[in-house]
Amino acid sequence: MSRDATVTIPGLGAYQFSLQSRPDEYISATLQRGEEWEPFESFLFRSFVGKGTRVCDVGANLGWYTVQAAALGAQVFAVEPDPDTFALLQENLRRNGSLVADARCVALGAAEGAGVLSLSATNQGDHRLDARRPGTATVPVPVRRLDDLVGAAAFDVVKIDTQGSEVAILRGGRAALSAAKVLFVECWPTGLESSGFEVDDLLGAVPAPPLHCFEIDTHTWRLWSLSVEQLRERLSSGRYSAEGGDHLDLLLLHDDLLPVVRHI
Repeated sequence: MSRDATVTIPGLGAYQFSLQSRPDEYISATLQRGEEWEPFESFLFRSFVGKGTRVCDVGANLGWYTVQAAALGAQVFAVEPDPDTFALLQENLRRNGSLVADARCVALGAAEGAGVLSLSATNQGDHRLDARRPGTATVPVPVRRLDDLVGAAAFDVVKIDTQGSEVAILRGGRAALSAAKVLFVECWPTGLESSGFEVDDLLGAVPAPPLHCFEIDTHTWRLWSLSVEQLRERLSSGRYSAEGGDHLDLLLLHDDLLPVVRHI
């Protein structure tokens, strides 16, 4: 696989990305084809980001969302724990006009300490922190609380996609996320279980502001409003069990921003 790709991002133009040298079936493979990664979710993300928006990208990978936010003039805090992937994140910021972001090579959790990142051999977006996944390569990583790194009410828009450790991240970032009005978060029961959590743990860890829950339907480019009860019922189906292995991408949105999604 070539380690470089050019991708045209709607409304922004053509951007250059350095890709994984290790096998990567998803993000790098998609960008290498000149295609957007997660096009509908990316469209939604850009709808809430502009000059001065305070953005937190947790599980930033090689910088797909971080680059977009920085290009739109946001104040970006990006976290990627894998050292090799973090180097790509930094490189991709530099090669696209020296975009600026506060990028940290740490893992986030509920308490400060040391952790072990379990590395996927084929999907460089499926590394997992302290997950019960024997037989994979690992790398030691420092673990920090988001609250300790940035303080209270630090962000407007937050994206968290960390393969199951979302609960610990939310618990360690209650103050930092207290003013967030937009939260993109993956709900993957298999990953949550491998990290020692359940779906109800994730629902209980969401920040305090009144946030409406939507399922991001990447196939139809639709948002489906879900109550907590409806979400629990949705996740009780076999496809979302730990054995089924499927996941939901969720958008949690403050009342003030509901008019934005009514036009989508």
